[in-house]
Amino acid sequence: MYNIFVSYSQTDLQWAEYLKQHLAFSDVNIYVAEHDLPAGNSLSMDIANQIKASDLFVLLWTQSSKSSNYVNQELFVAKTEGKKILPIVLQPEIQLPQLLGDIKYLDIAKDPENQLAWLRKFVAAEAKSKALTNLISVGFIGLLAYAIFRSE
Repeated sequence: MYNIFVSYSQTDLQWAEYLKQHLAFSDVNIYVAEHDLPAGNSLSMDIANQIKASDLFVLLWTQSSKSSNYVNQELFVAKTEGKKILPIVLQPEIQLPQLLGDIKYLDIAKDPENQLAWLRKFVAAEAKSKALTNLISVGFIGLLAYAIFRSE
């Protein structure tokens, strides 16, 4: 399973939900805290665990997310965990945080249709690559176990 964590400001929840629907593949899990965080769980603990378990951290960047303490904390966790970060700029001419330095971003504000098509292809390819890597790893472990069993 390819895991995506979506970081967003509450005012941008509709975009997070749209991405979740747009990237809905059978082998992709997309975490949007508003819907995926069970009631009664610690918000900070669950989010930190989800970021650590993610393969891709998607940052929905707007004026609201720029001002959000939660979004900035999530970005810091993703960066310190060495996660692949994909910023998506939703508003024109908004600058990414310095923390992201030279990371290439998607500019949805300029060309939404093509940018979203690229994102969909990218996620499908990443999920396929992870599934293949997992399959090879399982096969190798099985082969190793068989070799050990045969040598006894």
